[in-house]
Amino acid sequence: MLAGLLHSEGCERESVPYLSPSFCSSLRSVSTGSSRPSKICLVCGDEASGCHYGVVTCGSCKVFFKRAVEGQHNYLCAGRNDCIIDKIRRKNCPACRLQKCLQAGMNLGARKSKKLGKLKGIHEEQSQQQQPPPPPPPPQSPEEGTTYIAPAKEPSVNTALVPQLSTISRALTPSPVMILENIEPEIVYAGYDNSKPDTAENLLSTLNRLAGKQMIQVVKWAKVLPGFRNLPLEDQITLIQYSWMCLSSFALSWRSYKHTNSQFLYFAPDLVFNE
Repeated sequence: MLAGLLHSEGCERESVPYLSPSFCSSLRSVSTGSSRPSKICLVCGDEASGCHYGVVTCGSCKVFFKRAVEGQHNYLCAGRNDCIIDKIRRKNCPACRLQKCLQAGMNLGARKSKKLGKLKGIHEEQSQQQQPPPPPPPPQSPEEGTTYIAPAKEPSVNTALVPQLSTISRALTPSPVMILENIEPEIVYAGYDNSKPDTAENLLSTLNRLAGKQMIQVVKWAKVLPGFRNLPLEDQITLIQYSWMCLSSFALSWRSYKHTNSQFLYFAPDLVFNE
């Protein structure tokens, strides 16, 4: 059961998806085909569609970078800011994907500068065509000597358009408390029918269903813990098997203390046991 949960939940949220053999074989047949792409996306390794924002990327990374920068999203990595970004797993961690885009040199100002450069080149070309050619310089006498011509200065780069990678990296590095707050499990309801009598059979049946729901939440919570998905699948299953009861008991104690000052047993918002 745990193995199925560890696989199925990943497919729902696109966090390290579980790939079926047919899907893997289809990917393999595409990657080993005769028509090999000539350009590769520098962010995820997919086939590039052109030069976007100063870097050769695919269309997906182009759209992602534009939305991330213009929307000023504060992405947080649940790991150590070293997630693998490739064609299959590029949607798993937006923080690491944005960081890789910046490391590759993507910049929203590059497209604007490129357009301005094209317009400037066209304007200069038209001006040169309209102006008459300059007269030839007069012959130089030996007494005048040679004339020193200063080398042209290279165009300066506007550093304001280049994001400070170190500052962004520090902002993308969350603290352990922020990570735990962001992955807080969802509230689980017991679904207890108050219209039925409070018999031992009804209560035990409700508690059994509630335990199953809470176990699913424990699996979801464990999968986004930093470093948990890097463990072998057998170790993940073993850790959950031997700890989910302790986690459920601790969660029950915390809810009872937080909501009822430890006066009642707070199993769920719709299932509270009094004395």
